[in-house]
Amino acid sequence: MKRQSLITMVLWACMGAAIQNVNAAEMFVSFGRTADNQLQLTQTSDTIIYSDADWEGVKIAVRNLRNDLKAVTGSECAPIIVGIVDKSLLANKYKKQSKHLKGKWEQYLLFTDKGKLVILGSDKRGTIYGIYELSRQIGVSPWYWMADVPIAQHNELYINDGMPQIQDRLMPPGHNYVPDLGQTFAPQKRYV
Repeated sequence: MKRQSLITMVLWACMGAAIQNVNAAEMFVSFGRTADNQLQLTQTSDTIIYSDADWEGVKIAVRNLRNDLKAVTGSECAPIIVGIVDKSLLANKYKKQSKHLKGKWEQYLLFTDKGKLVILGSDKRGTIYGIYELSRQIGVSPWYWMADVPIAQHNELYINDGMPQIQDRLMPPGHNYVPDLGQTFAPQKRYV
């Protein structure tokens, strides 16, 4: 029994350390107008635009974003464009922004262009991270399904001016929630 509780304590400590290392983006969504130059995501008939050539994982993330928008605002409509550098034809329109992401792994760029929010990813995972970051920002927890975390309703969603541009993925490459316990508690070599 003591061994099991010790293992549980170690795992909780590792999870706490990992959560502190998550570098999520600064808040760029607000639920009321705070400035004149904000992009309004609600009360529009625009739909989320993405390419049919996108990977299935990106299409699933877009469907989830639509469901999240509907859960928060009551409508799945929002002026959003989703693109993947070197994969999506929609990304070709944003050559200047694509140049910042080209050749990078799992990064995304969120910016506004002509009254639309653009989520541009360096690859499949980067695009998915960008989509789920927007879901997080509008108030949908990743735990809403498993842990019954309630989703707050909002009538209005706005994108703030001066939002962060390039975001790395949420966890640095090679970072694990639980450290390799075999390496951590393995006997050390002694040199005599």
